[in-house]
Amino acid sequence: IRGIGIVNAAEVIEAFPGRDGLKDFNAWCQTVTVLDSKPKDEAMESNAKVRFCWKHRNVKRNWVIGSSFPDDRVIDAYENPVVNKDTQAFPCGELNAALLRKFCWEKFGWTTNAVDQLIEPVARAEQERTVAGKQTRIDSFFEPERFAKIRSKRLAQAVGGMAGKRNAKSITLEAGSSIAKPKARRPKLSK
Repeated sequence: IRGIGIVNAAEVIEAFPGRDGLKDFNAWCQTVTVLDSKPKDEAMESNAKVRFCWKHRNVKRNWVIGSSFPDDRVIDAYENPVVNKDTQAFPCGELNAALLRKFCWEKFGWTTNAVDQLIEPVARAEQERTVAGKQTRIDSFFEPERFAKIRSKRLAQAVGGMAGKRNAKSITLEAGSSIAKPKARRPKLSK
């Protein structure tokens, strides 16, 4: 959907869950919204759909939705991805520092020293893994308490709503992140 970014997309999925929810979202976008008064605070806090529809009632006219949305083929591909089911260990080649330096020079204009500063810790970690004789798994990069670091409050709220109350604790705002608020504009002085 043109005009919807990652945060709005997460909010859409939270407010309109499932295959039928996306069809309801499409129908809502095609209708004229007449909301005379803001919904009650309890409804805004407890109902993601009410909150979403109120916040996006004027913005939805800027979204461009394709005639095939939601496409069942896309949903099927997302729900049933084609994956390699091979259970053999994935072989990793050794780090080719010379080739990496050449690539970084040609593509980014980086000096040899700049590349070396970045790849030295990687090369050291690779050597330690080789000595230990074990392959790193993706879950070894996650902290046990937290699954995702999200810097956007809106995205954190939407993902937390989709995850449910049990899993909401594992999705937190990134420590130290500050969401910049727009500066208040001063009223123009009339002459």
